[in-house]
Amino acid sequence: MTVEMLFESLADGRVQMDTTFGVSDKAASFTALGGSTMYLQQGDRPTVAELIKGMIVNSGNDACTAVAEGLEGSEEEFARKMTERAKALGLEHSTFANSTGWPDPNQRMSMRDLGMLAAHIITTYPELYPSFAETEFNYKNRAPTNADNRNPILGVVSGADGLKTGHTSEAGYGMVGSVKQGDRRIVFAFSGLTSSVDRAKEAEAIANWAFRQVSNKVIVTAGTEVAKAQVIGGNAPEVGLAAAQTVRLMLTSENQNAVTLDVIHRWPILAPVTKGAILGYLIIHLPNHPDSQIDLIAEYDVLAR
Repeated sequence: MTVEMLFESLADGRVQMDTTFGVSDKAASFTALGGSTMYLQQGDRPTVAELIKGMIVNSGNDACTAVAEGLEGSEEEFARKMTERAKALGLEHSTFANSTGWPDPNQRMSMRDLGMLAAHIITTYPELYPSFAETEFNYKNRAPTNADNRNPILGVVSGADGLKTGHTSEAGYGMVGSVKQGDRRIVFAFSGLTSSVDRAKEAEAIANWAFRQVSNKVIVTAGTEVAKAQVIGGNAPEVGLAAAQTVRLMLTSENQNAVTLDVIHRWPILAPVTKGAILGYLIIHLPNHPDSQIDLIAEYDVLAR
């Protein structure tokens, strides 16, 4: 969410990639606290571009704090703005107390919200999203060991390009990931695992399962006739009912043939009928999933006799 706030600031012109932020005592203290860090020190003036890498590649708590204070003056105000922004994005189970994810009873986010936020970042900031695929960043060569991205599927799963891992004692080891293969992208989120090794195995298993066992199937194509309806008093006895939009569903190998369709349309339909008029709707059923519904429109004109 901190990354999203900075990306939004870049998008609306409040900051640029070469804008520099200061480093407070609070931001610099994270190295000593033992959390993830990009090794900022007091007196540093990291650029926005460097802080993005510090947050994403290094998972830097210091980078997050510097961004929060640089954008809003204090982390408390930034957290308040984060919560407001989350609600505006439709994230219904997200409240923030800090910019880092450091454990706090008032800091909560659901897996669904994390997945929705990931999809939002991918689609809203396509020019900035590639930062999540960068594998290494070592600010001023200060890292005593490697400064690799902790995302365990980068370079392991074909097409993996994001997003972030996380861990707290309460939530366990978790991850929000994304993989793009061909014209298809998946986003997934999970938490509650007991080790980084288990997290890596689970992330790879989910990605492989999604592409090998799940298909993105076209159920109906926009403009395709799905039924006919009787017309009273027209120069034709019936009119074709066409789908107003294309519907795709993610189907596993087990439910490929479980989709059923119901057509519901107006009655009686009296001439004249204008092409494109909404005459009914198509309900798409998939067991154990919410129904989908789209409009059915007149495929052609039917004139009155």
